[in-house]
Amino acid sequence: MKTVSIEESRYSANAGVNLRYVVYGIISFVVVCLLMNGSALEKNATLMEFGVMRNICMTAIHPVSVVSSFLHIDLFRNWIESLSIMGG
Repeated sequence: MKTVSIEESRYSANAGVNLRYVVYGIISFVVVCLLMNGSALEKNATLMEFGVMRNICMTAIHPVSVVSSFLHIDLFRNWIESLSIMGG
């Protein structure tokens, strides 16, 4: 009797998630996290020491912060922090 691994049986049954949907999910998660934390990221970038790295961070994060504030997505982060569930 031939033993079949779980991966082989799932593959033959066409069970599982298409890699494309996994990548879309990860990208969506990262975008939502960036938007929720846009203002906090910009605040942290302003606290950095003056130099090239600070300029790069400010240039990259400022548009995210503007979109986050415009769409009021950053309010979700404030609301979550106000719940103080995460040890705050």
